[in-house]
Amino acid sequence: SVSDMEGKPVRIIDSQGKVIFEIDQPGQRAHPLSWSPDGRTVLYLVFQDTPAGTPDQVIYALDLPSLNWRQLTALDDLADYDAVWTPDGQQIIYESGGIRIMNRDGSGSRELISYQALGGPRRVALSPDGSTIATQPSSTFQDANNWDIWLVDSDGGNPRNLTNTPEWDEENPAWSPDGRFVVY
Repeated sequence: SVSDMEGKPVRIIDSQGKVIFEIDQPGQRAHPLSWSPDGRTVLYLVFQDTPAGTPDQVIYALDLPSLNWRQLTALDDLADYDAVWTPDGQQIIYESGGIRIMNRDGSGSRELISYQALGGPRRVALSPDGSTIATQPSSTFQDANNWDIWLVDSDGGNPRNLTNTPEWDEENPAWSPDGRFVVY
């Protein structure tokens, strides 16, 4: 379990409740996002203020062997949100005004899906084989009357509406371990 408490240290505990380590968080609040496939790094969404005093959300990596924090995204006008590892652990797909991908050290960030291309995609879930992103546009897009779940190839192409249910707002997609099912 990983803690998510405002103003409190980040803790990692074992399944028996024993604190393995405790470390101060780098911002006002740290929210855990995902473990790396090798289990050595945890991505966190960290709430901080920009130099101008505007609230922002940035992605940090906590390296577990060294207990060092590394800021991966910039304090800017775009709040970052969900972040998931690619299956090989070499890249991170995240939401920041669209869906982006970066190297595990934060370098090489590039846009996969623009905000305009898919109505403000949010909530990122990567299929177990890394080939498909499930996401939820934050606004009505094309034939979606509400928040539908969309699938997009991991290179940003071939967007398709998976749910297309005007009577429902679907949120928070997640893949089954075998990649055959998406729950929301």
